[in-house]
Amino acid sequence: MRTRMTKKEEKMMILLDAFQKAEELSIKEITELLACSRKSVYNYINGLRQNGCVFHTRIYQNQTLYSLEKAESHASPLLLYHPLTADTLRKYMIIQTLQKGPISQKNFHKQFMLTSENIECDRNGYPLDVGQTRFYSLVRQLQDSGDIVFNQEEGRYYLTDAHIPFILSLDADSLFDMHDKLSCISPGHPCYKQLHSIYQKEELLLGNPNEDMPYYDHYLIYGRSHQYSDRIRQQLALLEQYDYRHKLLEISYQSQKGTCTSTLFATGIIVCSLEKDSLYLLGKKAASKQKCNNSQCIIIKMDRIQSITCTEETHSCYHDEYFQSIFDTMFSVSTEPPVPVKVEFDASLKQKFYRLHSQRKASSITKNSQNNTFIYTDSISGLFDFANYLRQFGQYVKVLEPVKLKKIMARTVTRSLDRYNEEIHNA
Repeated sequence: MRTRMTKKEEKMMILLDAFQKAEELSIKEITELLACSRKSVYNYINGLRQNGCVFHTRIYQNQTLYSLEKAESHASPLLLYHPLTADTLRKYMIIQTLQKGPISQKNFHKQFMLTSENIECDRNGYPLDVGQTRFYSLVRQLQDSGDIVFNQEEGRYYLTDAHIPFILSLDADSLFDMHDKLSCISPGHPCYKQLHSIYQKEELLLGNPNEDMPYYDHYLIYGRSHQYSDRIRQQLALLEQYDYRHKLLEISYQSQKGTCTSTLFATGIIVCSLEKDSLYLLGKKAASKQKCNNSQCIIIKMDRIQSITCTEETHSCYHDEYFQSIFDTMFSVSTEPPVPVKVEFDASLKQKFYRLHSQRKASSITKNSQNNTFIYTDSISGLFDFANYLRQFGQYVKVLEPVKLKKIMARTVTRSLDRYNEEIHNA
């Protein structure tokens, strides 16, 4: 690996960069740019030709003008890249740290494991093979190049985004929240075009590609994306006619007992159940001014709704932390109080229960080395739905807690045995 460019290579890079910016350059202009002789200019041009650049010449007012052919070549773009040196890698690690956010001058070097002795640093931080003096020399070079800046008032270093773009990371919750907010942007917004473009890209990330989106064919989507049924799409279209995020809704619906009920409803979260092929409104009765609790929380199934009227009264329940906590413990769709569960899975189902674990925030897995099984623990709202999930694994799963879930599973086995006994007896 080369660690330093020769003087000729530096001059060739400067010249190539000048040709990228200008249509034509004369020999006189090049000699002034590079502070060299005419003979050296010809040497630099020949060097670029040997690296794949194609030049054209023409005579104008007794001057020879050179122009660079703009067509892409395999070799010439490589000259625009600086060689990868040890300092480049060190600066990259400093930039990576600032991507997480601004850092105070006092704590900057503490983010790294430096080679200096007797200095305070993070032993779990990035290892950097320089001392404190060399470290701040690299920081000054990044400041001089405009990549980072030091705010005197705050006493902190910032990434400028002048040459290196910010790398933003989003967790799943933040992505869904941003997607929800972008979906509300009206075409009259001054930045609608740019924001809608971000929204369309989020649709791809969330597995909802729209074939009418520009450049749809340019995206390669791995795996099978969940496609909403026509029924769910119709329910979504109906719901989007109302400002449920901010306004109270007067909803008439059929209860589970079959009676017609009306309520002033504050929407907390919209729940889409793919296995039940329906949307659910999770929220509270607006008549209650108390703090949200399980007694006030209700779920309304969209296909049970008979009429919706949007009122002018506002609410602040949408995506409230309380409703988010309910959603996190739901196994399917339920407002039952969450119950601690403990289930023993056979090792052959490892892929299955680890996938479940990745989707459940409160879950954990421990290995039981004595019998080659894994213990899955979680806090779940909706034991009957969880029981339906567990039944598919048969003898390879065993409920340890709670007793109620054990009885549900045992009742299933008992009924199955009774059915088979009836068939044997009748035979």
